[in-house]
Amino acid sequence: MISTEVARELVDRWDAQQERYAYQREERFRVVCAVLAALAVEGPVIDLGCGPGSLAARIAARVPSVRPVGLDADPFLLALGKAVYPDVELAETLVGAPDGRNPS
Repeated sequence: MISTEVARELVDRWDAQQERYAYQREERFRVVCAVLAALAVEGPVIDLGCGPGSLAARIAARVPSVRPVGLDADPFLLALGKAVYPDVELAETLVGAPDGRNPS
């Protein structure tokens, strides 16, 4: 299991790296939260490809009526997110067939 301190440092580095590729990422996160709040969304909201759960954590903190569920195929990023955001539901998505073979 990864320590919370190490996980926090790695998630901070992930967020900084993502900010370089997603123009005004934090502003986009604020807009998503504002839209969910303005529409009075309640219950679960799925964050597909959530990485370590950065958006899901912001939604959970800013829109109490929503229960974000983050899904990602990367178990390492999910482990980081679970260490940093223990109150946010993060789960691994299944990729391919249950036996691990690519179904195509």
